[in-house]
Amino acid sequence: MRIVASIIFCVGVLLASEIKEIQSCNAGNITDCEFVGISYFEGSNGFARDNGKAHLYLEKACMSGKSAYGCSFLGMLYQDGRGVEVDMQTAILFYEKACALKESWACAYIGYLYYEGKDLKQDFQKSFEYSDLSCSLGYADGCLMMGHFFYGTDKSGIPADAKKAKDYFIRACDLGSEMACQRLNIW
Repeated sequence: MRIVASIIFCVGVLLASEIKEIQSCNAGNITDCEFVGISYFEGSNGFARDNGKAHLYLEKACMSGKSAYGCSFLGMLYQDGRGVEVDMQTAILFYEKACALKESWACAYIGYLYYEGKDLKQDFQKSFEYSDLSCSLGYADGCLMMGHFFYGTDKSGIPADAKKAKDYFIRACDLGSEMACQRLNIW
């Protein structure tokens, strides 16, 4: 009997917390909109996974112009077709909004997409610019990508520069990229 009462109490507390965060979002607290949207996206923090509700709250956060995470996660919904049709162009637009708000992961991802030319026209210059921005924001994979640009073995046409490549690999390694650390070990 105590176990059932404990479970009912915990569910009540989680529902109260969920309602509090939603009310705060609806009152204009963008951080709570972001939290609620991501919680629905992941099915975490006491929220059941719900792509429709995730979209609603992430869009509210992103459209405020202040939520890089809201825009990033909204981009992932469109990229994966979670609750919406798969639409890479829309996903990229949201990733670009997130990057403009200094979300380093989104900048690196756009750089990767431009490099690969998947779902948008291949553009090495844009890939370079987004990767460089991501690295300057402290994202290891952005620095790793910059190292590859200067390493001289890719198809980008960026002139090889061993010193710059090594400097970027060191930075990426320092930021936690095992691949960059491995590159340095064979230098």
